[in-house]
Amino acid sequence: EHDHYDLTIDTIALKNWEFDMEKQLPYFHLEEMQLKHPVFYVYRDKLLPDDTTHKKLYNQALRNLPLDLQVDSVQILNGKIGYEERVKEDIEPNNLMFTDIDATIGNLHSRGQGDVDIDINAKLMDNGPFTLDWSFDPQNKANNFVVKGSLSNFQSQSINPFLKSNLGAEVKGNVQQLYFTISGNELESQGDMKMKYEDFEFIVLKKDRLGVNKLLTAVVNLFTNKGDKTDKDGFRYGSFKVGRNQDKSFFNYLWINLQEGLVSTMTGHGKKRKN
Repeated sequence: EHDHYDLTIDTIALKNWEFDMEKQLPYFHLEEMQLKHPVFYVYRDKLLPDDTTHKKLYNQALRNLPLDLQVDSVQILNGKIGYEERVKEDIEPNNLMFTDIDATIGNLHSRGQGDVDIDINAKLMDNGPFTLDWSFDPQNKANNFVVKGSLSNFQSQSINPFLKSNLGAEVKGNVQQLYFTISGNELESQGDMKMKYEDFEFIVLKKDRLGVNKLLTAVVNLFTNKGDKTDKDGFRYGSFKVGRNQDKSFFNYLWINLQEGLVSTMTGHGKKRKN
């Protein structure tokens, strides 16, 4: 893997900070950090060999810091994240974009107590309001975490440039509402999803991305529910379990959970799981 990062931030403001080298570990306490209009672009070249080293989850990464860190609050205002990856030499990658990002990170620490809480509000592909509520305790040796999120009023065609270059596929239809909950640890995770959508359809493209593979498209859509067989509120339900690939990042872990949730919701019987 060979990643390129490009980060610009208009303004960084720090409030009430303290640094001390006299204790057993260097100590840094910050009451508040504010980041105004951060723009972060990530490019990954998947044509290069994978980095197969173990990737720490954020619990462990913070816990292993040679620093006693405590940041009470981080405020991110009007941010943007773009991600693209090259998967074929002759196909130009396209961005997966999150815009209008406003986020709060509370109780960020390496030696303190309690959960780190991250609340994010953004737009996916500049149109679908997206929320993410993520919490974890750095002192938890099992590296447990909980993630809850939602997506609403998403015009799925807006993600087609990314899907076309990365997966050789496109989608049609709108996601009216989607909610998910994921809980997991270093090794495995599980979750639930519910989704309200209409006229959803997958389109599988030919290898050159210039035409539709009609046979594969027909086969895929045989197993995909277009949005009927719902509960009285119009939702279909899914549940899932996944094992973590420990040489991949937390965000890969999150993605495969969401992927499994979408497959379960759109191809399953659509009923809510009984506890």
